[in-house]
Amino acid sequence: MYISVTGLVLKSIWQMPRFQYLTVCAFRDARASVGNVRTSLLTRGNVYHTVTVWESKEEMRRFYVGDAHRQAMMATKEVASYVKIHGFDCKELPSDDECLELWREGGRVVCGRPQKRHGDSIVEKAKEINPLGVEGSNICHS
Repeated sequence: MYISVTGLVLKSIWQMPRFQYLTVCAFRDARASVGNVRTSLLTRGNVYHTVTVWESKEEMRRFYVGDAHRQAMMATKEVASYVKIHGFDCKELPSDDECLELWREGGRVVCGRPQKRHGDSIVEKAKEINPLGVEGSNICHS
């Protein structure tokens, strides 16, 4: 199985309607995608998390490049002040809390500045690599 975890902090409460719309569209697509095992939306403090479980990384990649997910990613820098992602393989289905702990410990900030309260190192990397292995820069310029 492949697990993908995202944590996002909204720029302001005024971004909530757009965030909810984009999330519902992406969740609908994820749940309908071949290979999706489970899809969850969780809130911890001011961080909105998505946890998606896939039969394989290849199936997650098909969803990743789909329309709904692409639209959500394109809106990230307008909606979010902070986004951190983490993806990993596992043999057994972890709980949502286990996924969030792994996100906290091993995630990579792709939008905003690293935050100690979310488990980030305060040292920023010069280059970032997205979950598909393509080199690029931080998707949010803050």
